[in-house]
Amino acid sequence: MSETQVVTAHGPQWLHAAQTTMRDGQTGSQQDLYLAYNPQHANWVLVTIDSRGASQVETSTSPALNGSKWSVVYPSTSNGTSVFTKTAGNAYSSASSWTSSKTGKVLTSKESCTRQ
Repeated sequence: MSETQVVTAHGPQWLHAAQTTMRDGQTGSQQDLYLAYNPQHANWVLVTIDSRGASQVETSTSPALNGSKWSVVYPSTSNGTSVFTKTAGNAYSSASSWTSSKTGKVLTSKESCTRQ
């Protein structure tokens, strides 16, 4: 599986990423991700909207994006967390864990991304 993101910064406080997932050469889901920092409330917010109708909201009170710890706040049944780590000047990784609302099992994922 591979993902392609086109990221656009909208000032110093937020950005938009258009993401397309490819699996076995076929286009899978497409997502729009919106990441913003609210200095008044000292928190990060990540909103994800999927082309298949799914959406998710995560927040973090970490002071910096690098090393930030995230919690899923919507939907409440997701019960997930993740950690974002900058691994190089042009790369980052994310490790996530969440409980499946369908099976009740804990799922984990790790992704590594490199800016081209």
